[in-house]
Amino acid sequence: MFGLFDGIDTKILVRNISWDLDALKKEFKKYKMIVTYNGTSFDLPFVKKRYPDLIPDNIPHFDLRFACNRIGLTGGLKGVEKALGIKRRKLVDGLDGGDALRLWKMYKATGDEHYINLLVEYNEEDIINLKTIANIVVKKLKEQSIKRNQ
Repeated sequence: MFGLFDGIDTKILVRNISWDLDALKKEFKKYKMIVTYNGTSFDLPFVKKRYPDLIPDNIPHFDLRFACNRIGLTGGLKGVEKALGIKRRKLVDGLDGGDALRLWKMYKATGDEHYINLLVEYNEEDIINLKTIANIVVKKLKEQSIKRNQ
């Protein structure tokens, strides 16, 4: 599953459902930056190994995990969201990465669209919240920089 967010619209591409590798390659060319949370350690190495030509090399990557660490926010994405007061929609509040994997497995086992719809909503919350976190973190990093330079 790939979740893409351009700051306005989301696109969720699901393997064997809405997944098209050529369309995904074309879509990535529209983006000027990739923003992830822990993507340096997990997402990007996996994607580059499995689909080596998918993400253009000239797109910069901003991993919020490391930026969050610089302002004292550690742990996983959900913990950072809570620390910053970011709320998730009730339907997916409390779900984590393990739950996402279980939802995928339940969908594959049953074909019940409820599971895939819930997984898509969960993923959508992840990618939308990255923008909010990035805005907060960048602002705090700028404030820290200004204080150091005074």
